[in-house]
Amino acid sequence: MNTFDKAYLARPFLFGKESTPELMYVIEKFSIHGEALELGCGDGRDTFHLLQKGFSITAVDQSQNAINTLRFRDDLSSDEKKRLNTLCANVNEINLDGTAFDFVYAITLLDHLDKSDGEKLIKRIIPHIRSGGYIFIKVHTIDDVGNTHASEEVSEFASEIKHFYSTDELITQMIRYGKVVYYLEASELDTDHGAPHTHAFASILIKKG
Repeated sequence: MNTFDKAYLARPFLFGKESTPELMYVIEKFSIHGEALELGCGDGRDTFHLLQKGFSITAVDQSQNAINTLRFRDDLSSDEKKRLNTLCANVNEINLDGTAFDFVYAITLLDHLDKSDGEKLIKRIIPHIRSGGYIFIKVHTIDDVGNTHASEEVSEFASEIKHFYSTDELITQMIRYGKVVYYLEASELDTDHGAPHTHAFASILIKKG
């Protein structure tokens, strides 16, 4: 059992139930809807809110404990449950043959992979996004306190991050796949787990085609 699987077992809704603000912002601003693929869904802090907005979602995570928490939420309606397909698997090993999505998103997933593995994953996922569809990515950057150690207030999961993105690295990686319609690098205080600590993130939304 890996670090996250143990953590999800010990504390359901490990990172809280609130959605990722940047994710919800781009969905509203660009009227994104339809069939979505969520890579690294955890226990569904974002999945739940997108289901409420009418998305059909294939949610993937390698933690069975996280998947169980998501699948058995008692605040999911019967209709939302029908629109949710969960898959416990390594994101690099999922079979996407014959499937296509209107929206793909990954919140702090690529930074938990080796740089080369993250690049390979995106390259493999892009063909499964429909023309006119979107991909949203959010990652930790080198200014994150987990990387700089400028403060004693560091996330207990900082050691799980394998690649902190440098300035403009995410946009440089993703711009080849479509039109950049949203990009943000910012810092924010995280009070969802452990002692309060500050994260630095980069977020991007690409429109394919």
